[in-house]
Amino acid sequence: MSSSGTAERDDKQPTTYQMAISEETRDRITKFFGFAKKALHVAFIPLVLYIGFTSSSPRPSFLRLISPLAA
Repeated sequence: MSSSGTAERDDKQPTTYQMAISEETRDRITKFFGFAKKALHVAFIPLVLYIGFTSSSPRPSFLRLISPLAA
């Protein structure tokens, strides 16, 4: 025990926990995160633009939302 009253570990190594998962499960998780990353990259900017357009004070029409050049 140290002088502060807390017990110290002898090995000074952090405790880590690892789960044993199958190779198939690991591949599915990797594929899912790859898909999620791609979806986030593709959809982020259009989502921000959509939220900005629909939250604006004079709400634009759907045609104006899709094509900014439409009058």
